[in-house]
This record gives sequence, C-alpha cells and structure tokens, in this order.
Amino acid sequence: MLLVINLENRKDRRRFMDRSCVGPLRGIKTSVEYVPAVAVEEAAPDRAHPAFELRKDEIPALLDAWHAPGGEAVARSGLERYYARPVSAAEKACARSHRKAWVRARAAFQAQADLPWVLIVEAF
Repeated sequence: MLLVINLENRKDRRRFMDRSCVGPLRGIKTSVEYVPAVAVEEAAPDRAHPAFELRKDEIPALLDAWHAPGGEAVARSGLERYYARPVSAAEKACARSHRKAWVRARAAFQAQADLPWVLIVEAF
C-alpha cells in the first residue's frame, strides 16, 4: 500500500505523483490512497511538545547524548539551529500530516492482516 501525503490545493503535485508513481503502482495492483496534508494555517496555533523547544542551556546535554558511542558527530551550531528555537508552523503541519498517514497505515494493517507493507511519501 502506498499513502501519498498531499496538500489538497496542490493539484499540480498530485498530477505529478499520479504520472510518476501512483499510476504505475496501481498498474501492478498496489493499493494507493492520498492523505490530505494539514495546511500551515491550520497547524500554526498548535503548541509543540516542550521537548522540541530546548533552551540554549539544554544544548550541552543534547550534544553529549548525540556524541555518545555510536552517535554521529554534530556541531553545537547545528543543534542550536534546529533545537534552540520555536517549532515552525510548517514543521507542526508536516508532523500532523505524517501522523494522519501513520494512523491510516495502522488501520490498514489492522483491517488486512496479510498486508505486507505501507509506504508513506510526500507529494509536497
């Protein structure tokens, strides 16, 4: 099963996905569904989980955890750029859109015990 996250007002992207992958997958009997993406305007008032908005004094602990054995080296400036700031409305919308797709995927697996896979892609 393929789930395609797409903003409803982006018909151009849906047409692109139909031509590039949805059509061929349906041609080999793969189930395909579009999941309406959450618009930025809809997600803007949402509150982000506090763990996503770290204070600058919390960055050293994150840096230590990131550099633990097996972790990938990352610069403090990189962590500050992504964590020591508010979560944007676009990031909230993206997260909510993916959550909608995960909920749909779970329902598909529950409804069809022999469903081998679900792939979630973005068309936006």
